[in-house]
Amino acid sequence: MRCTLLGTGTSHGIPVIGCSCGTCTSCDPKDKRTRTSALFECCSAQGNAAFVIDTGPEFRIQALTYGITRLDAVFITHDHADHLHGIDDLRVFSCCKPGTAQPHTGLPLYSNAQVLESIRTRFPYIFKDIKTGGGRPQLQLCSIEGKPAAVGPMTVRAVPLVHGNARTTGCLVSHTAPDGSLHSIAYLTDCKTIPESSYELLARYGGSIDHLVIDALRVRPHGTHLSFEEALLCAARIGAVHTWLFHICHDMRHAQIMQYVSDICQKKPELRALTENGRTAAPAYDGLQLETC
Repeated sequence: MRCTLLGTGTSHGIPVIGCSCGTCTSCDPKDKRTRTSALFECCSAQGNAAFVIDTGPEFRIQALTYGITRLDAVFITHDHADHLHGIDDLRVFSCCKPGTAQPHTGLPLYSNAQVLESIRTRFPYIFKDIKTGGGRPQLQLCSIEGKPAAVGPMTVRAVPLVHGNARTTGCLVSHTAPDGSLHSIAYLTDCKTIPESSYELLARYGGSIDHLVIDALRVRPHGTHLSFEEALLCAARIGAVHTWLFHICHDMRHAQIMQYVSDICQKKPELRALTENGRTAAPAYDGLQLETC
């Protein structure tokens, strides 16, 4: 199973419009951070499958940049613009069933009940019966609450998160390796708090969590996002092999965050295990590919 991080920036995107800070004017490609989105792919004897988590404003550009040609499902973590407003660009993926020329009955789009209702309200043209013309994605709205979703050989479980006053839905994406072992990637975006029940869910169903991708806005505390240190403390409890900070703002450049993470993991005993015995912790960047064992 492979995950490509299509975007790793906060809601402004990096560079921020009109900003001349060192990060926004940097020539390092790792300092260019589009809005957060991820592509998951898996190939097995059962066939190929692919899905994305979130469709932000740059989703069309991300799909072209990383060569996305098929989607079997979409997962939306919450209804903020930086995670949702590329929804119209799902049109091309919902015309035909993946790998066939057959008309699509609706590309499955999964989220919680509040977000599904928000999508119906904010994008009503998608769901109207239009007899002429096209110009709209064919979507089948599906709840991710209560039971996992299967996308080919991958299983996706909702991980409830708290993002200020909003509920967001992280994803635990798992597959069974040829030797029968369970491997997962935990994708936890836009949160200030991880409920105790969600820690228990990750421990119970994650098997080996090879990668944790976790919201980490900046060094300074924020009211609705984890700071770098808060995210690392959560990661220490989750115990993934590799931890990746994302949804990052423009306060620091990639190289500076790398140094910050290295320093704090050495300085604080409760974080030291994140970078010992083959484990790693680092900032993510657009285009980063993660693979399970």
